[in-house]
Amino acid sequence: MNKSIGPKGASDIDCLVGSRVRLRRRQLKMTQEAFGKYLDLSFQQIQKYEMGVNRISSGRLFLIALILGVPVSFFFEGAESHIDLSLFERIRGKNHSLPEPAKPLNADAIEIAQAYDQIENRDLRKDLKGLMKRLATTPVSEKRQ
Repeated sequence: MNKSIGPKGASDIDCLVGSRVRLRRRQLKMTQEAFGKYLDLSFQQIQKYEMGVNRISSGRLFLIALILGVPVSFFFEGAESHIDLSLFERIRGKNHSLPEPAKPLNADAIEIAQAYDQIENRDLRKDLKGLMKRLATTPVSEKRQ
């Protein structure tokens, strides 16, 4: 999958990231022109980013996330279905010390993490963390009782 589509070699992931930028910009009812002003870019460049024709650098993506009020991970939700993991699997087969790929956070997990960060009481945060760990490791049959 992960094919090149443009003169700059934008990939399926670039298209996914661009579509997520467009989704969030539209959720905020922001025009491409207004969004471009925040980034000191033309609306044409915003169009190219959103279509995945041009790649967004990591630094620019970080700034975009701040402007749009989302974590950077928002732009990669669902990325696993857009890439070919066979290269990673071949590399992993040769080096077993590589970690398993981390599972991306979904929107609910991001909201929970943001709420957790807002809790100022350290003891309460520690208790909540312990509760969440216990819930995550409790077998489903025990949770229903």
